Amino acid sequence: MTSLLRPDVDQVKNFIYQHVHPRFKAVIAVSVDRYPTELFATIWIGQEPDAEMRDYASSLEAELRNRGVACSVVFKTDRDLSLGGTYPLPTAAGNFSFRFYRIDPDPEEDEDVVYVYALYRGHETFRFRLSLSGALASLLRSRNQLHEGDIEKAYLDWIKAQVEAGQLVGGELRRFIFRSTDLPKFVERE
Repeated sequence: MTSLLRPDVDQVKNFIYQHVHPRFKAVIAVSVDRYPTELFATIWIGQEPDAEMRDYASSLEAELRNRGVACSVVFKTDRDLSLGGTYPLPTAAGNFSFRFYRIDPDPEEDEDVVYVYALYRGHETFRFRLSLSGALASLLRSRNQLHEGDIEKAYLDWIKAQVEAGQLVGGELRRFIFRSTDLPKFVERE
C-alpha cells in the first residue's frame, strides 16, 4: 500500500486483513469506516481480545501512520456484532440456539455471500464462517437463483449436519466455502 492523501477504505481493509489473518486464526472479518479526520478499523474475532491483540493493533496503527494513513485499530469479539435475535436450532444431538450476521467477503479468498454463525448450547459457543465460492455465486446469479433465504437454509443445514455428526469444536472458527459441486443444495426446491 502506498501513501495516499485520502486512503481508500478497501486498500486499508485489505492491508489490515493480510497482516492479521495469518497471525490470529480467530479473525472473522475486518471492517473499516471513514470519519472526517481518520479511518477506524475493527478486527472482528471469535474470542475475547487479549493483550497481544491490543499490542498488535497499536503496531498496525503505527505502521499505517508511517504510510501516511491515520487509522485507529481495535479488536472486538463477535459477541459485539449486531447479530439480531437468537433463533432455535433443534437437532438430533440436542437443542441449540444461534445468531448470524452477513459480512463482507475476505479479500484473499474467492468467496461471496459470507455469513458468520454463533451456535450456542449452554455456556458453549461454536462459530462458523460460511460462504459461496465466486463460481457458485455466479452460477446462481446467472440462473436467477441467488436467494438469501435459500442460502441461509443451506448454511443451517450444513451446520446441523456438523452438529449431528459430532463435528463441533469449541473455541475455534470453522470456515467452509461451498463450491460449484454444491449447486443442488442452493437451487429452488419444488
